[in-house]
Amino acid sequence: MRPKVRHSIGLSNAKTEEISGKPAGLQKIVSFAEQLRGMPIGEGHLALLDAGAPSLFGKKFAGKMSSVSRMYLPGRFTGYTVPHREWLAWHIPLSWIGDYIFDGQEVKPGDAFITGEPNGYTAHGKGRDNLTIGVYRPALEEALRALSGQPDLRLDMKWLRFRPSRRLVSQALRLQSSLSQNDTKETADRVYKYHGTLDRDFVDVLAHEYFTTVGNAPRIHGARRRAFDIAAEARRLTFDTPDAPPSLSQLCSLLGVGETRLFEAFHEIHGLAPGECLMALRLGAAYERLTNPATPPRSVKEVALDAGFTKSGYFARKFQEQFGKLPSAVLAETRAVLRDTNFTCSAP
Repeated sequence: MRPKVRHSIGLSNAKTEEISGKPAGLQKIVSFAEQLRGMPIGEGHLALLDAGAPSLFGKKFAGKMSSVSRMYLPGRFTGYTVPHREWLAWHIPLSWIGDYIFDGQEVKPGDAFITGEPNGYTAHGKGRDNLTIGVYRPALEEALRALSGQPDLRLDMKWLRFRPSRRLVSQALRLQSSLSQNDTKETADRVYKYHGTLDRDFVDVLAHEYFTTVGNAPRIHGARRRAFDIAAEARRLTFDTPDAPPSLSQLCSLLGVGETRLFEAFHEIHGLAPGECLMALRLGAAYERLTNPATPPRSVKEVALDAGFTKSGYFARKFQEQFGKLPSAVLAETRAVLRDTNFTCSAP
């Protein structure tokens, strides 16, 4: 039997229906890193857990004060994203397969989330289609002051769970659709840009949504926040020291937690044991490096070392197990794309 997917607000009134393929209008993208480039994102990594080459589709739009992106991935995944410090991320799941866990909480139909956390947000599941709205915090605060009549209003918002209005979802999807159809220029990062009135009007829509829907939404529970912070700090320690990533026992010592607590935190936030999760994220980061035509690496060895693999043979074996190809083959494909692009651009 084919898997079922539950739909949240904005797409369907049905509780379940079979997946029929990627949503219309989305483009094939090479990696999660490609989807993040040119957007108000500080960092992010995605581990696709099904064997084989990643299958991702997305589209992204950005103004000076707001942004909208949509990404569909059909397989198992875990990952995290950290917005820029002055930006808030509004994460609206549209459809997903099985259980979808956002920051350690199971997503219910109609749920959405806002985060301004310095550690960003995490998600894991078996496939999903989601809409992410970014908004520049000072612009949102200014719009809220005008709407509320409170000149000293400041947002103290790190993490909220709320139920978005159909108006918000339809406005974001209409913005995506209209920009796609109106010959909006796409940048080198494949971002469709919008400015002026359209940008300001969308911030006003978000301010109205916050004022009428979000204001009394619940914050994340303290115990779950602690699990989230443990996982985030473990990721940081791993990626900040690629030449000698800490072992699990060293992570426990550095974090001041026992091995059981470390395992509990990773299972709660990422759905995986810490070693399995960190390995998958490191391999995902290596894949993103190897497939980035903007800054292709000089060699596979360079990528392996940057991902924390000191033995090239071990790296190649783990990489092939995950993605079905040797890293050298993936790098060769990226270089071929780069050559073809240069040739096409220079052709008369």
